[in-house]
Amino acid sequence: MAALMIWTSSSTPNYAEAKSKKKKKENVEEYAPPVVEEAPRNSNTPPPPTTPPAPPTGREVLPLDPEVIHGTLPNGLQYFIRKNAKPENRMELRLAVNAGSIQEDDDQKGLAHFLEHMAFNGSKNFEKNDLVNYVESIGIKFGPHLNAYTSFDETVYMLQIPTDQPEMLDKGLLILEDWAHGLTLSQEEITKERGVVISEWRSSLGPQQRMQNEFLPVLFHGSRYPDRLPIGDTSILKNASQDVLKRFYKDWYRPDLMAVILVGDFDLQAMEKEVIKRFSDIEAVKSPRKKEIYPIPPHKETLVSIVTDKEAPYTQVFIFEKHPGKDNNSIIGYRDLLKQQIINSILNERFKEILQQPAPPFFAAMTNYDSQLRNLDAFTSFAVGTSDKTEAMIKSLYEESYRASKFGFTSSEYNRAIAELQNNYEVALKEKDKTESANYANEYVAYYLEGQTAPGINIEYQLVQMLIPTISLAEINQTVKNLITHNNTVVIITAPEKDKAILPTKEKILAIQNEVANSDLKQVEEKEVAAELLSKAPVAGKIVKVENDTVNDIETWTLSNGAKVKIKSTDFQNDEILIRAFSPGGSSLYTDADFYTISNTAPIINESGFGDFDAVSLKRILAGKNVKSTPYISDLEEGINASASPKDIETLFQLIHLNFTAPRKDSVIFQSYIAKNKAMYSNLLANPMVFFQKSVYETLYSKNIRRSFPAVEDFDKISFSNSINFYKDRFNNASDFNFVIVGNVDKEKIKKLAEEYLASLPATNKKEQFKDNKITLAKGKINKEIKMGAAPKTNVLFTYNGVQTWNKDEEILFDVLTDVLNIKLRESLREDKGGVYGVSVQGDYQRIPSPEYYTLITYNAEPENAADLEKEAMKVIEDFKATGIDAATVNKVKEKIKREIETSLKENDYWVSTIKYATTFNEPIKNTDEYLKKVQAITPEQIQKAAQKFLKGDNFIRIEMQPAAE
Repeated sequence: MAALMIWTSSSTPNYAEAKSKKKKKENVEEYAPPVVEEAPRNSNTPPPPTTPPAPPTGREVLPLDPEVIHGTLPNGLQYFIRKNAKPENRMELRLAVNAGSIQEDDDQKGLAHFLEHMAFNGSKNFEKNDLVNYVESIGIKFGPHLNAYTSFDETVYMLQIPTDQPEMLDKGLLILEDWAHGLTLSQEEITKERGVVISEWRSSLGPQQRMQNEFLPVLFHGSRYPDRLPIGDTSILKNASQDVLKRFYKDWYRPDLMAVILVGDFDLQAMEKEVIKRFSDIEAVKSPRKKEIYPIPPHKETLVSIVTDKEAPYTQVFIFEKHPGKDNNSIIGYRDLLKQQIINSILNERFKEILQQPAPPFFAAMTNYDSQLRNLDAFTSFAVGTSDKTEAMIKSLYEESYRASKFGFTSSEYNRAIAELQNNYEVALKEKDKTESANYANEYVAYYLEGQTAPGINIEYQLVQMLIPTISLAEINQTVKNLITHNNTVVIITAPEKDKAILPTKEKILAIQNEVANSDLKQVEEKEVAAELLSKAPVAGKIVKVENDTVNDIETWTLSNGAKVKIKSTDFQNDEILIRAFSPGGSSLYTDADFYTISNTAPIINESGFGDFDAVSLKRILAGKNVKSTPYISDLEEGINASASPKDIETLFQLIHLNFTAPRKDSVIFQSYIAKNKAMYSNLLANPMVFFQKSVYETLYSKNIRRSFPAVEDFDKISFSNSINFYKDRFNNASDFNFVIVGNVDKEKIKKLAEEYLASLPATNKKEQFKDNKITLAKGKINKEIKMGAAPKTNVLFTYNGVQTWNKDEEILFDVLTDVLNIKLRESLREDKGGVYGVSVQGDYQRIPSPEYYTLITYNAEPENAADLEKEAMKVIEDFKATGIDAATVNKVKEKIKREIETSLKENDYWVSTIKYATTFNEPIKNTDEYLKKVQAITPEQIQKAAQKFLKGDNFIRIEMQPAAE
């Protein structure tokens, strides 16, 4: 099951992130979509209309996407079915239940979520754990492809099923049927699952959760919501009877409160017939229990909640200005959403500019107008920093909201926001036939549960083209005044307990607001930004050699400066080109004394900007373009991760050229970077999980500086002058760089761009290699115990490691072993013992800089049960080595790998990574057919031998963190 969702806003945003989940009004007219003939806007930002057309005034309901078959059965159950072939031979299934924790009776607190768990533990057609066993047997992974969540107002079940075999498709529908009306809720399984649910509660325990529990009654003042947190009451979770759980299932899992959503690669008409046949048999409830709507009462007084916790690592400030939930499922409602997105975009850009000050008042800040609950919207300002700057954070948040309310925005800010908005819709339209089925399925879930608009990108794009010209700058400025009213306001501060004495009082907070309201604020002034990235064109080089890999359809170009380009044209996405540039070396070539400088160099330069542009100016000139380019320096290499739409590909090449040749040296940005990070790390170790992470790294790597957790004073070791010099040193030689380009490319156009912007890069013809600094995992047997934290949970980590001679076939065995162990430990510790919410098994069969492997196992447990669960985990591993593993579990992993490769082969990311790997090791491209044959040939006996080798225990590290004594 997914982590509990306390907030239900924007978890599944619609196209272009231009919508929010909003309540749907009834009794409105039907809507005929507009017909717009004009071509998509180009990347040049239009000026705001001086005399905009009159805005639409109707409340016509936006239609559902015409590519969706939607119906309502006589029993009230709704269905949404859409054919979509991305990914091929897959189907996304959802069961949306319009009921959540807010519907619980006083003796059911937490049972909406408990019931969600029980849906995986026995039903009419799948006894006990048969459901999970079945989906894993067909290559579906519990978690990513089989999951569910519970929030205040809803419960949603999610499943992905292959459709290349009819029986799998049939089973998928059978699973949805059972979830809807076939759960057995046996006492035996309820008893076992109590421990898992309590473990999930225990996993969430920490300072943020404790403080949230304290401030929610203030935020949702006077409402039922704070008393119905989805995780519930632990005493009820531990003791609730079978009858009480069944009562919730009977009351709220009924067809008039359910929808079946199916999106995928299947026969549309046949699927509709199947859904009607299967789900019409669910009996309608003759006298259904009334579903109450629970309001959030308004309040005139500004409410304040100041909450501290001894484990809180930093101070957070929230300012909520609450508004009634709005109707957005109409033309005028959609237009309101567009205005909100424009306002959000501009205000967040302003906060990013504040972060560039030498000593910003916070190390992160944002603002957003969005839905909080189904009947509640809020304009929210947020900042996080240190307690000594709490008043400065509050003042800054108020200043920006009052500034926006008083002066509005500038025309250049407006233009950029419009350009970004239009670009997002253009991308969504181009990718319509390449959109993942899961995205569509989640959109229709939101449409059903919350009335979120879902007319389809064709209509949405037309709406944007029709509506944007009617939204003037003057109207945006008036709208921001209406949204930022400073009424119905809640101010929340969360902070470390040790700083309680220096936090402002409620009276001081109100005084700051009053001070800002009466201060002499000034309108934002922007400096002029150059119109072009490059002041002059570089002197182009040439492609001097072309090689072809006809098997994988990859061309390799050698450039005149020695750089190499590997290019593969795909049709996996219509509007995506990925570029990865890389060269060996990285931070490994620098001394330990320079480590803090080199490891922070790339983020410092990325914040400083390139050429004539700081980071803010760079974002402005790129507004309306789909371009990203991020240089990095890792342990063993330096490089650039970049992407663009085909229409913006030349801009991307120009930006990459700047990344290599023109890093900015900006002392103000450097000071800001150091100040933000020192503030961020100043109290981070007060959080037990961060402290645990630090302890793990120190133990695993024997306190090696290159695997250390930085202390505040370490940021003083970063050299300003060396950072720029180190960056230039890493990127001044293109001759040992490889560029991998994958996506919807025009090869002839890319050739010209490569000659102009890549072949012109400086080159020294020096060929570097990384340095092996002997960063190895600790050897021998180590046992470390820590006592820290107030939460009643014990965190356990143990790892096996060793050195080996790298071998491709053995790496495959190691990967299968890791997956097998993950399944067996989950079955034992969660499903059999009910002692943990989850077990994580991670493994790495390292090839460079020196061959080494590790298997790392982590989970948390109730302190009283931790020792017994650890014995059980060790028993699973020792039995594994002594008696072997069942073929069924090995086959599950084989099928999972096969299914993963089926989808990966149609993804640009996969090919970029695969080509990069082959280039790094000067090997042929991975042959997936050969790889799958090797996987399928693996026997349980081979896995047993691999376990005996890789889980020997000669190098065994165990770290346990128990709660501190009160």
